[in-house]
Order: sequence, then structure tokens, then C-alpha cells
Amino acid sequence: DLGLVAHYPFDGNASDISGNGNHGTVDGAELTTDRFETASRAYRFDGINDKISAPFTNAPLGDANRTLSLWVKADSLENENKHAINWGTMENGKAFGLIKGYYNNKHEWIFYSHGLIPYDRSSGVQTDTQWHQVTITYDATTIRTYIDGTLRDSGAVALNTTGAQLLIGTALDNNGHWKG
Repeated sequence: DLGLVAHYPFDGNASDISGNGNHGTVDGAELTTDRFETASRAYRFDGINDKISAPFTNAPLGDANRTLSLWVKADSLENENKHAINWGTMENGKAFGLIKGYYNNKHEWIFYSHGLIPYDRSSGVQTDTQWHQVTITYDATTIRTYIDGTLRDSGAVALNTTGAQLLIGTALDNNGHWKG
């Protein structure tokens, strides 16, 4: 059990308060109001080139158990995939994160491990422009995606996550920038 690996409350900066030193470097993203309308408690990404990057040397790798939980809001729904958060390597089954996917003419919250099914899994929940809490768990066999506290998808995925950098607001190759 790794315990808490990183915690970013975005309380005026991108510092990790877990005690593990995974502090984020903000590149272009701007502080904005959070879901409670509290100033400087969230970051807005422009969808062009903004991101937050952090060293993630103690990240859960391979098929280790893990949980990712975040509050997220899209500003718009472009007809392409947009990456909210991820770490790993851009090879099938070697990444871990959340995207707003665009498949079959629908915008959906998608668990992302770089690669179509059986690697990525759709939550089946349509993305909109409201705040949502998204939590993704993995127990070395099964991915479970919760949207606003409700289990929306569950299924077997073989992960072998590699890499030691966390990116918020962009894909691992600095494309698919988040707007929101």
C-alpha cells in the first residue's frame, strides 16, 4: 500500500501537500474560482497549451492498486479527446488518467490508459460543462469509474503503467489540451 501519493488542493498554487514533494509547475494555467465560487482554488486551462506538470517518482506503477480522484469541469465540448490528468507512457496499457473522449458522436468521461478498448474504458456518462467529481480505482485487475459518487463503469484491464511524470491539462505527448 503506497498510501497518499499526491494531494493538490490548488489553494493558490500547485503544491503537493501529501508530504511527498510532487509539487506541480504551472505552465500557462490560471487560478480561477472552484465549484463553490471560491477565488484562486482551481486552475483554468485554455485548451491550447496550458498544463501543470509534476515529478511523480512515487506514482503507482505496473499493476499496483491505485485511486485517482478529482473535481473537473469542461468549458466546452470540442469534437476531439481532451486530457484532464494522466501519468505514464504513451503505449497501450502504460498510462493512467481521465479524458473527455469523443467517440461515436458522443462526449464521454473515459478512463485512459492509452489505447482503445480493452485499454481505455468509457464511463457511459455524457460530458457536459458542469463540475463533476470523477474517481477511478484499480485493484490490479479491475478499473472502476465513479462519476459524482455513482459507479458508472467496471471492467477488467491489464495495466503496466510506466513513467514518472504527472500531467494535468494535457496528454503525455503535450497534445489534447484540456479546456476548463
